[in-house]
Amino acid sequence: MRCDRFRTAISARIDGEDPGLLDGALDAHLRACAGCRAWQERAHIVTRRARLGGAFLNHDLTVQVLAAVAKVMPGPGAASPPGVPAGGMAAVPAGSTTARTEGVA
Repeated sequence: MRCDRFRTAISARIDGEDPGLLDGALDAHLRACAGCRAWQERAHIVTRRARLGGAFLNHDLTVQVLAAVAKVMPGPGAASPPGVPAGGMAAVPAGSTTARTEGVA
């Protein structure tokens, strides 16, 4: 049996996507194909591990990230660029959906 399209459908199903096969076709194939059933089990394991993370997530990088951000962003007491209020957000009137372009060539 050519299982590529069924394994693609299994992957899509695991990800909550449309498997792209007629209703029941994937389930029927899985009942008949031990190789795809095993592949599905492995895919579930890999997906679960990817979603839950791994050992690399055991390292708290908060201090390093904040230090790097502080190097490229002004602190709370720093002057903001002209036209940008403190906090870094440009002032846009409430309900405005486009930026003003007056004087822009």
